[in-house]
Amino acid sequence: MEFRLPGAPEAARGPFLGRGAVKGGVSFRDVQNLLSTSRQDRRARVLVNYDSMAPPRSRPVLITLDRHSGQPVFRQIVEQVRFQVAGGILEPGSEIPSTRELAARLGINPMTVSKAYTALEQEGVLDRRPGLALVVRARDDVARIDDQRAELARLLHPAALAALQLGLSADDALAVFRTALAESGARAARRIE
Repeated sequence: MEFRLPGAPEAARGPFLGRGAVKGGVSFRDVQNLLSTSRQDRRARVLVNYDSMAPPRSRPVLITLDRHSGQPVFRQIVEQVRFQVAGGILEPGSEIPSTRELAARLGINPMTVSKAYTALEQEGVLDRRPGLALVVRARDDVARIDDQRAELARLLHPAALAALQLGLSADDALAVFRTALAESGARAARRIE
């Protein structure tokens, strides 16, 4: 957030840094003085630049949590971010939301998001840059295809287990999968039209 005080020197412009801090920003005393003025004066004197708050090159990360699934929340975050990276939704080099931002958006503890991000960093999905946002790690085409196959295998494992429990042969299960794949492709094509 950026405050601009009219008539103030250049040093009094910039982000609010806290009590007594002026280093290119607005001091706590400046804000106190500003807030003690009348409401009409305040409206004319403060300009908040919300555009400067948006992180560069960040893309929205769509994460949905199922609190009744029995799966830990951090694991749900890890799997969904990994899936979005493998699917190309999150491109290499794109920034992901900060720990606090994602925690606030999902209504969870920031430590849960931090745990998920640490796991993703250890898996090689994200790169941590000191003092900057986490970014999606660049991968070559072979590694990306391997990631896509691994994600599909993870998602198909419960279906394979269900086919075995139902007593279906491998050929029958593959026929059902091919049919489902063709139907999904047809639905997707209709949505595009």
